[in-house]
Amino acid sequence: MDVAGRRRACRISFLWPLARAASCDSAAADQRQQHFEALVAHHRQLEVWAENCSENFENRAALVSAEIARIEGRDLDAMRLYEQAVRSAHANGFVHNEALANELAARFYLARGFEKIAHAYLQDARYCYLRWGATAKVRQLDELYPQFKEQEPVPGPTSTIEAAVEQLDLTTVVKAMQAVSREIDLGKLIETLMVIAVECAGAERGLLFFSRGREHDIEAEATTIGDRVQVMLEQAFVTIPKFPEAILRYVIRTRESVILNDASVQNLFSADEYLRRRQSRSILCLPLLKQGELIGVLYLENSLTANVFTPDRLAVLGLLASQAAISLENARLYADLRQENSDRSKAEAALRASEERMNLAAEAANLAMWEWDVLKDEIWMTDKGRALFGFEPDQPVDYAVLTEQVYPEDRAARDAAIKRALETRGEYAMEYRVPLPDGTLRWIGTRGHCMDVGNSKGIRLLGVSMDVTAQKQAQERFRLVVEASPNGILLVNAQGHIVLVNACVEKLFGYGREEFIGQRVELLVPERFRGEHPAHRAGFHAAPAARAMGAGRELFARRKDGTEFPVEIGISPIQSPEGTLVLSVIVDITERKQGEAEARQHREELAHLSRVAIMGEMAGSLAHELGQPLGAIVTNAGTALRLLARDRLSGEQLREVLQDIVADGRRASEVIHTIKGMGRKEEGARQLLHLNDVIAEVLRLMRSDALAHDCTVLTELHPAVPKVEANLVQLQEVFLNLIVNAFEASKEVPRVQRRVIIRTERDGDGAVRACVRDFGTGLPAEKPERVFDRFFSTKREGMGIGLFIARAIVVAHGGTLYAENAEGGGAQFWLRLPASKEVGV
Repeated sequence: MDVAGRRRACRISFLWPLARAASCDSAAADQRQQHFEALVAHHRQLEVWAENCSENFENRAALVSAEIARIEGRDLDAMRLYEQAVRSAHANGFVHNEALANELAARFYLARGFEKIAHAYLQDARYCYLRWGATAKVRQLDELYPQFKEQEPVPGPTSTIEAAVEQLDLTTVVKAMQAVSREIDLGKLIETLMVIAVECAGAERGLLFFSRGREHDIEAEATTIGDRVQVMLEQAFVTIPKFPEAILRYVIRTRESVILNDASVQNLFSADEYLRRRQSRSILCLPLLKQGELIGVLYLENSLTANVFTPDRLAVLGLLASQAAISLENARLYADLRQENSDRSKAEAALRASEERMNLAAEAANLAMWEWDVLKDEIWMTDKGRALFGFEPDQPVDYAVLTEQVYPEDRAARDAAIKRALETRGEYAMEYRVPLPDGTLRWIGTRGHCMDVGNSKGIRLLGVSMDVTAQKQAQERFRLVVEASPNGILLVNAQGHIVLVNACVEKLFGYGREEFIGQRVELLVPERFRGEHPAHRAGFHAAPAARAMGAGRELFARRKDGTEFPVEIGISPIQSPEGTLVLSVIVDITERKQGEAEARQHREELAHLSRVAIMGEMAGSLAHELGQPLGAIVTNAGTALRLLARDRLSGEQLREVLQDIVADGRRASEVIHTIKGMGRKEEGARQLLHLNDVIAEVLRLMRSDALAHDCTVLTELHPAVPKVEANLVQLQEVFLNLIVNAFEASKEVPRVQRRVIIRTERDGDGAVRACVRDFGTGLPAEKPERVFDRFFSTKREGMGIGLFIARAIVVAHGGTLYAENAEGGGAQFWLRLPASKEVGV
């Protein structure tokens, strides 16, 4: 199957279980069970694939798992799994899977009445489908959910405000939209709107006009002074600010934006007196529309620079203008309601007229509005507020009825907060729980303020409430994880101040929790490192990424009493509305360091004791080790004497014999030197060696042994084995022992079977292996590894020390040596050594 075919098969294997999940909702009971069993089987296959390739299949497995949780009624698991599927798809670049996960999550929340959460997921789904190019799918979403349809940006006469969603600064958009949508006080809303608009647009000056019938009055002027924006409201005007009236009239008449990239050049409004006199450069004038009705006009200008209002900034301002129109209208409605309710002569009529307005405003802002007449003990709520607390549409509500809905453990704190607000005529803010019919708890966040209505007894408490369950659950999960962690957890803001610690951090550093909060993180850094720490923080914020510190070099922290201790630190960036926070996980590695030092000392002592023990044992076997070179010397000398006696020794032959004698003598000297070094904690000089060369030299030394045992030696040496770092003499000792043992094992078999095979090969993980195989009597059937025990020997005259020393040498070189009976008879010894890490080897 080609690549395209495999991709199609992969998509089918993913979409098929989702189709099964959808079928479960409408199928009959017997068919529903069949669909569900098939769905579970597909999910098991996806989990197998996800284990082998999480980048490709984790998002798919999580989404199918979420659908299974939804069908089984495990709502909390479904919520977590939908979000996991969205995050995984986003992280690995599967925009189409991210869109599908968002869409299914939105359906899940809509089915349970969580419209605000569903709206957020639908928006993300729509954006993802747009990035994928699935415009037909976007149109389908708009048709299925018209209440959540995105408003199109309004084009202007000289430019348009549009940009792809993925090109926007989403952080700026979210922050701006939240700031504008949350404010309900008209004066504060105007100030917030003007500051955000001027900062986002890069404007030098801005004006806000309100529409009142046919009149359009200036409500505020914003001016950039240094690095801040100063906003002046209408009440503070000494003179009416100047502006290009021709542009304002055009925007009011056409409901279209005006964008002048350079007003100093000829344009449609060049004749305006303000433009001729002011010589402005960049100008932007936006209508603030709500359902086609003109709420106001936002005018921005920059008199110094042309082309200030870039497409990205225009796109942000377009979204901001849409939200601003809604928020300004809601704030004006709210201000009107307050004014109406303050007038006793219109109290009853104003209340009836305002209920509908407040319902509309609450729906637009996704808030539940309420008002409590303290004297009459009557509570009015919007429809959303009644649904939030579980009241029927026409059910009378007073303080006692509302209190009955509050979780018993939260009532005392709520009553105290309300009493304090009434006594001080101040603000009221509280979060409390409300039990639901199914036994779960809903968290309600509420905020309000007192308002006098003409006498000391006439008090009203007005406010808003909203469902904050998701936020509280997330906070609780985070708190539990942080507090349960066996390691220290520290949260630091972009300015380097500590904002959160867990109990483990208190224990590690000796400070109380209140002593941490607000302090600079350098408080925990030893004084010798404090000078360079701010630069490290700045570098991390410039390129934030999760990283571990302390693995390659030692880090130290400082306790309250001034003592230092070694640590390892893992740091990760966390995005929040306040900016990038740094989450640090701190591990005290004092015990590990002490253990490593003790283990290192212990290893050194054991190594020394082992060398001393081996030296004692080798003293008894010195003749065994020196027997071969000395025997070779005697053999060569005897051969030379016999040839001399027969007058058959040429000068060239004499030279070869003498060279062999010298080489064997040097080898005997090196053996003695090695044995002496083992008793003085000396490792012996190591060098880069080719195992093939070592074997060739050993076989040269053992030519006479092979003849004496009437044994044939065959080699199968891999030509490209990597080098090893080893002591030449010690490595020769190993092969000498193995080959001599192979000769000895061949004594008991017929001459035709007396052969030894030596081969080398590359190991798969960067190592070298060598094998010495004989066709002799083999190893003991039980526990063949006993041949490496000291003083164990299968030979009558053997001392049982050679193989023990051979394995000790190999282990000291970081390798392994083991033995086994070979198939077809005989034994084979495997030696494995790590390859050298030197470049080019």
